[in-house]
Amino acid sequence: MSKTGIRTERQGEKPVQILCVGFGGQEGSLAGAVDEERDRFAVTTVESAQAGLDSLEAEPFDCVVSSYRLPESDGLELFEAVRGREITIPFVLHDYGETVPAEGFAAGVSGYVHGDQPAVLADRIETEVDSYRDRQRARKTKDALEEIRDGIAVFDDDGQFQYVNEVYASFYGYRPEELVGGGWEQLYPPTEVERYRNSIQPLLENQGSWVGECECLHRDGFRFRSTHSISQLDDGGHVCVIHNGSVAASER
Repeated sequence: MSKTGIRTERQGEKPVQILCVGFGGQEGSLAGAVDEERDRFAVTTVESAQAGLDSLEAEPFDCVVSSYRLPESDGLELFEAVRGREITIPFVLHDYGETVPAEGFAAGVSGYVHGDQPAVLADRIETEVDSYRDRQRARKTKDALEEIRDGIAVFDDDGQFQYVNEVYASFYGYRPEELVGGGWEQLYPPTEVERYRNSIQPLLENQGSWVGECECLHRDGFRFRSTHSISQLDDGGHVCVIHNGSVAASER
């Protein structure tokens, strides 16, 4: 197993740990060239699929780049073995052949690069890793929001819900998927909608946030009052938090 040193990190990002599998001979120089393409890359090379699996079990990596042709195996078999172990990091295939193995895309590999193109391969790795990290951050943020006992909703500058957690939706008698894509106005009586537009929205535009009590409409027809905290986002949307424990029925 061959490992290069970590040089620098980009804007506080963690180095990109890349596992190259089957990069001997001609492809060995390609792995070295890829490592030189980005300061944030740290490349480890192994020869066989089994060595690759062992490495993935031993330490964390951000991306696997596998030769399509491996000793006693191939890159697709390695890909299936990696996913079979529930390792979901990006997996890129490389080959010096001229044809793209269609079965690779059907199986779900992240990308395919052929030929001696270290810059292209580096670009593909960077794109896949950055996208994967963004998805992981978004998932962790969503999971964290779902753990919060307060009701949280995010709506865009048109007033359409972009995100609603379980607690927020349950206050109104809905499931989150029933609200996402719809407008917030359906959850309030006309007098409250008018108050928001005439009084609360101007305060949000000037001050960036507002806290107060609102009258809300439950799906079953009764009204309830709750404390809202609303913050304006840079893109013109808003985050609304309904504090658990502040909800009280007002009339049927």
